[in-house]
Formats: sequence, C-alpha cells, structure tokens
Amino acid sequence: MAKVLVVDDDLMFALDLQHQVERLGHEVVGTARNASEAQLAFQQNHPDLILMDVALNGQMDGIETVHALQGARPLPVIFISSANDAQTITRAVQEAPYAYLLKPFKIWELYESIELALHDGDQDACREDGHPSTASADVAGADSSLGKHGIPFTPASEPQQAEIKVIAHKPKEFFELFR
Repeated sequence: MAKVLVVDDDLMFALDLQHQVERLGHEVVGTARNASEAQLAFQQNHPDLILMDVALNGQMDGIETVHALQGARPLPVIFISSANDAQTITRAVQEAPYAYLLKPFKIWELYESIELALHDGDQDACREDGHPSTASADVAGADSSLGKHGIPFTPASEPQQAEIKVIAHKPKEFFELFR
C-alpha cells in the first residue's frame, strides 16, 4: 500500500479521486488545493506518490509545484489534466512524470498508472555498476523490496491477484459503472 498525495483545486474531483485511490488499495495521506497546501502536505506526510492536477489556482500551477517538490525529494508523479495541448504536455514531460492522465479517465487507467509508477523501480533493479540497487526486508512474512524511488513493493496477495485478474478481464462497459 502506497501513501498518496492528491493535489487538485476541484474539491469534488479530489474527493472522488481519493475514493478511487483508496478502492485500489492505497492510502491517501493528504489532499491539497494549491501549491502551498501541497508543499505542506508533502513535508508532513512523506507520500510515496503524487497525483497532481496541472491547472492549479494560485501563484504556481501543478507543473511548477512538482518541480519544487521534486527538488526536495524525488518521487513518482502522475499528472492529471483536462489540457491536451502541446505546450502543456511539453512542460509536464520536463518533470519526468510516470503518467499524464486526461480528465475524465477510467479507473483502470488510474490503476495502471499508479502500478507502473510504484513498481517502475523494480524493473531497474541494477545500477550501472551491475550491483542490485534494491534493499530487501521480510515484512510480516512477505518479501518486500525498495524500488529506485524507495517505495516498498510487496507482491499482491492471492485474493488481490484474483481481484486484479478479474478487473483486467472485464469489458470496458464494466468500468463505466465507476465513472
């Protein structure tokens, strides 16, 4: 279970996103509506992942906010936006996000983006010198390792794997129920 920070100036969307993230098995450790709230929540809650709206109200937009936060401690970011223009996407790409989701998106798109962001480091397990860059630990009997972002990765339990398989095999119409 990852600790997620949700940043969006639309309170209703942020609450819905929080609910969706929690349904996917992660903990939302904070919500913020602007850059200053995001910076405070980031410092207080030490998230593993940030879901960031690109168009925030205030002095800084979401892209500028991510840039500031990444300077303090790099971690995976998923941008969420209704902006689909080349200039915005080019600016967002400069911050190396793990995904850029266009509103409205499907729950399975959110799920895939979060899982890829959290587990990307596990695919890059070796450093340039060829030695493993992950640390292992035995947590409550389950193998756990730290990805390149220091995010704990614990394999899904059998019931979770079964649920994931069910979600993966449902037709798109199934996901319309969650919109």
